[in-house]
Amino acid sequence: MKMRVFSVVAGAVLLAACAQIPNGPSVAVMPPPGKPFDLFVADDQLCRNYATQAIGGTSASQSAAASAVDIGRGRHGPGRSRRSDGGRT
Repeated sequence: MKMRVFSVVAGAVLLAACAQIPNGPSVAVMPPPGKPFDLFVADDQLCRNYATQAIGGTSASQSAAASAVDIGRGRHGPGRSRRSDGGRT
């Protein structure tokens, strides 16, 4: 009996480890007839920000900014070259 419970719990843990937070919406939404597009875009952004904060994630702009910083620095640090001679020829 203990082995069966352990197997079920271990299986659940392994499946939960594979779960990922979706990167974005999976359904396209269009503004209703008569609603100005700029108001729709503002409402959409408000909803996306709320959802991001609700799950404790980062927004797309924050992720892009962090990615740009990481790319700019590279793994060698700021101002360092991958070449041992400092990039000089």
